[in-house]
Amino acid sequence: MLSLVAVLCLTALAVPLVQFGGGPLRFGGVDFKAYYLAGRRVLAGYPLYADGPLVHVVPRPRATAFLYPPVVVAPFAALATLPSLPARAAWVAAQLAFLWVSVLALARSFGLAPTRGEALLAFVALVGFQPVLFLARIGNVSGAMAGLFCLSAAVTVAPEGPDRPYLGGAAAVLGVVPKPFAAPALAGLLGDRRRLLGGALALLALAVVSVAAFGPATHRTYLAVLLAGKGWGPAGDPTALPLHFRPFYRVPAADALRGVHLGAALGLSLVAARVGADARAVALGSLAVPLVAPTANTLTLVLALPGLLVALALEAREGGVPWLPALALVGVHGSVPLSRLVVRFGPNGAPALPWGAVERLLVVQPATVALAAAFWLCGYRILRDL
Repeated sequence: MLSLVAVLCLTALAVPLVQFGGGPLRFGGVDFKAYYLAGRRVLAGYPLYADGPLVHVVPRPRATAFLYPPVVVAPFAALATLPSLPARAAWVAAQLAFLWVSVLALARSFGLAPTRGEALLAFVALVGFQPVLFLARIGNVSGAMAGLFCLSAAVTVAPEGPDRPYLGGAAAVLGVVPKPFAAPALAGLLGDRRRLLGGALALLALAVVSVAAFGPATHRTYLAVLLAGKGWGPAGDPTALPLHFRPFYRVPAADALRGVHLGAALGLSLVAARVGADARAVALGSLAVPLVAPTANTLTLVLALPGLLVALALEAREGGVPWLPALALVGVHGSVPLSRLVVRFGPNGAPALPWGAVERLLVVQPATVALAAAFWLCGYRILRDL
């Protein structure tokens, strides 16, 4: 485990050098700008999903569209009372701190007692984890979602954590609200009716507050925005290495593979609920999110972090194969930077080497292989308990 942390810490500063050109501040919090502008529009009385008003208040590059449920804008309406750059800094700092505290709570619920030095080292490793680093650079919400999943696991399925099923169910559901495609992360709720009830009550309360605050018309607009998406699809040179996480990239049966993993996640979660393997179900559901999401990218890998940590803790406690989820963490961490390193420096730095073969090997990205291995390990453990 110390070796794993060392790998993440030592590469924390190297990743920005190969991940993007333009230095570690490129992209300028482009996702946060969408949230910030949405908050400014709410305060000014403009329609929430109108892209034009107030766009001048943020520096270039311009923001992406706001695609989340109306209620998600609430914290950003508060941040919108600040200037753009301080608001972005506050959001990123708060999100990283929340994710760090949530990971430490999850660790303690599995019987670990990190010292202050170890907790600080864990923070450095967390910030250096490539998907989290990318999240911080663009200001996305995935860190807050992953933090809620960690807290939910810590108070519901962890062997030495407090038993708070209603709170855990609510936290998991709130974590899914911004991005509904993360619903497989709710797999751990199936093993306890109290968790399901807590999640259902939280969702109902959130819906009532949202409709009361924004009105039915705004929610109809949100539904139209959600269904329309933002023009995702294949782009760029189809023969090139992907420079984002793209599961099943250039695989003819990619949709079928997503369907297989989605069906397996549902079926195995039901089996886990029957045999009492709720912690395995939590890990399985979290790991499934990047493998089944129709628009998975590097940010989606953040949502697999709780699953990787829970799978690692379970394997260590039960005398299994903790090296597999540990290697999966390293594979997820290094996947995108490795592809970028090969594309940027490989053929130019050593043209005599067989870079074509390397690129063909990397098309099936290490992160995809790592997540699939950890996913099916959890599935095997669940079926073994039948």
